[in-house]
Amino acid sequence: MKLIRFYKRTRFFLLINITELAIGFAVSIILLLFIVNELSYDKHFANKDRIVRLNSVL
Repeated sequence: MKLIRFYKRTRFFLLINITELAIGFAVSIILLLFIVNELSYDKHFANKDRIVRLNSVL
């Protein structure tokens, strides 16, 4: 109950905390989706363990 009374008095800080929490969740989800996408690169080929990526630096 003490926490509820505190947030009633400081609604501005409550808004900041909720916004930061939402931004943190959004960034975490985007990062997770990016990592899953990068790890699933070329997984649909039958011989995926034999695929080699060649990079050239000019």
